[in-house]
Amino acid sequence: AGNYLCYLLSFSLIYAIARRAALTTLLAGGAALSVGIATYFTTQFRGSPIQPGDLQSFGTAMDVAGNYEFVVTTPMAVSLFLLLCMVGLLSVLSPDYRGQPAKQKLTGRLIPAALFVVLAVALLPLDVLSSMGISVWPWNQRESTRMTGVMAGFVGNVQFIMVDKPEGYSPTTVANLGEEIQD
Repeated sequence: AGNYLCYLLSFSLIYAIARRAALTTLLAGGAALSVGIATYFTTQFRGSPIQPGDLQSFGTAMDVAGNYEFVVTTPMAVSLFLLLCMVGLLSVLSPDYRGQPAKQKLTGRLIPAALFVVLAVALLPLDVLSSMGISVWPWNQRESTRMTGVMAGFVGNVQFIMVDKPEGYSPTTVANLGEEIQD
């Protein structure tokens, strides 16, 4: 459930901005599919899924990507096909909001925006994910992601890149420690 709530977080934000179901599905669903595919290949090549810290080394990842062979799997192709079918279906079936009174337009943006805020406040304190049974195992990210899901695992790993300064930390202390080590 936590994994789906993480996806709903992105869908609600995009829908609040775009207010178009097909565009929201294309952008948020496409992003989710892209992250899933990237996680699949990352896991295949290095044995662990994408971590929040990997975003800092995106350029390096692109530099070495040419050394690998990327083969589209059947589930990837089916997922892309289903995503495009859903976007097409929503393009035809979604209501047209043009000509609506301003109050209805505002309400149409505020409700998903409020949902986004509620989910962000609820999910981003990482202990909430833990209370939902979602915990990440830094020593076995592959299994952790398999059990929790890609998005919940990624969000759960954010806690490992947010490190508090140690007590007594200062640049001077670090410089002094460096000098002691060199001596």
